[in-house]
Amino acid sequence: MFAILSPAKSLDFSEKELSFKPTDPLFEKETKELISVMKEKSADDIKDLMGVSDNLAELNYERYQDFYNQDEKPAIYAFQGDVYKGLQAEDFDDEQLKYAQNHIGVLSGLYGLLRPFDVMRAYRLEMGTKLENKNGKDLYEFWNGKVTIAVNDQLRKSNSTHVVNLASNEYYKVLQPKDLDKPVLDIVFKEIKGDKPPKIISFFAKKARGLMAKHMAEVGAKTIDDLKSFDKEGYYFEKDA
Repeated sequence: MFAILSPAKSLDFSEKELSFKPTDPLFEKETKELISVMKEKSADDIKDLMGVSDNLAELNYERYQDFYNQDEKPAIYAFQGDVYKGLQAEDFDDEQLKYAQNHIGVLSGLYGLLRPFDVMRAYRLEMGTKLENKNGKDLYEFWNGKVTIAVNDQLRKSNSTHVVNLASNEYYKVLQPKDLDKPVLDIVFKEIKGDKPPKIISFFAKKARGLMAKHMAEVGAKTIDDLKSFDKEGYYFEKDA
């Protein structure tokens, strides 16, 4: 099993003692190309491009201008959004961390695909951003199949039988499913309230994606039955919910 997650906007770059050797991202050349494009943008350009506040635009302008002098941290600890509150990677033991490195990937607008131990710097560049680049009008055209190739490589290295899709549609769209070497399992998390039909609630679904990735690391998930055994925080498997 190889799970794919979305990144988070919330980040934590405080110091963290590591029990593993960090790894370099897979797409350093491509990341440098995107950094070069972003360094040409003013704070106002970034505000318009990303639809963010003046303060966030200025923050990200400064990040890109001095990108390679920023602090680094492994992705599994740097991301801090709802998905990663569910993942709770800080509680992983060495075996769970090893599983995560081999069986979990984070799709990223700037980095393409991050493995958990890959070092990253603070950034904001969502996959859906319409950033013109040498390959086209947006980041989907920039990555142009490269992330799919990287996922296939991770599937092979981890002897995985399936891609477990725990990413949002915005990020999943960077992949070409027909070109993946293994079938995709789309995991959907719904809430039940009273007599109403099960319903997806975004906030809870994001955390649940992280909880599923945590479950995979805890049990060393290899099979569909391992996924079906997920029962954290009241969730349970139902085929046709």
